[in-house]
Amino acid sequence: MCSEILKRTVVITGGPVFDEAASLIEPEDRVICADSGVDYAVSHNIRIDKVFGDLDSISPEGREYLNIRNIPVDLYPSEKDATDTEIALRSVEPSSDIILICPLEGRPDHVLTNIDLVALLREEGRSIMCSDGHTDLIPMAGKDYIRIDDIFEASSKAVSLIPVSREVKGVTTEGLYYELKDADLKRGSSFSNSNELKKEVSSFSVATESGTLLVVITKRV
Repeated sequence: MCSEILKRTVVITGGPVFDEAASLIEPEDRVICADSGVDYAVSHNIRIDKVFGDLDSISPEGREYLNIRNIPVDLYPSEKDATDTEIALRSVEPSSDIILICPLEGRPDHVLTNIDLVALLREEGRSIMCSDGHTDLIPMAGKDYIRIDDIFEASSKAVSLIPVSREVKGVTTEGLYYELKDADLKRGSSFSNSNELKKEVSSFSVATESGTLLVVITKRV
C-alpha cells in the first residue's frame, strides 16, 4: 500500500502477527527483524537481511538460523531507552518506504507505542504503514494524500479515520460510502469510525490539509 519506489524496507517485530502479513513482502524488499520478529520470518520462509535488538525473546531455532546463515545482528542491552522496534525503524535509510509488520492486538502498551511511533515517523516525513495481516494502518500528516487500490474482498472491509492530533483539517474522501468534503475531524470523536467502501468499489482515497490522521482498514465483524 505504500507508494512505489525502487526499494522498500520491511521491519518485522515479535508478537501475534497473522500469516497473511507475509504476503506483503516482495522478493526485492530489504527485511529487518526486531528481536523475535526473527521467528516470524523463519516460520514463513522470509529472507532476513539484518536483526536489531537484545535477542531476549528469540527461540533457540531462531538463534541457530541467524548463526548458520551469518546474518548481521546489531546487539543492544536489555536495559535501553528505546524499544527494539524503534531502533530498527530508526535504522532505515530516509529514501526507503517502510512497512512495519507488527501486532495490532495483544499487549496494549506495545500496540499503542508502535502506532504512536508510526504516526510520528509520518509527521517526520517518512513513508510508512503497518499491518498485522488482518488490519492495515496508514498514517497521514499535514497536507497529505493517499489512494488505496485493489483492496482484497473490499465489501468485507471497514475503513476508519482516526484523528491523532487535536484536530485534522480539510479531510476529503472518495470511494467511501459516507464521503467527506473538506471536513474537520477532532480527536476523541467517533464520527469517522467504521465507514465502508461504496458498493462494487475496491479503491478509495483520503486527502488532508493539516493534522495527523490514522487510516485503518480492517475486517468488518
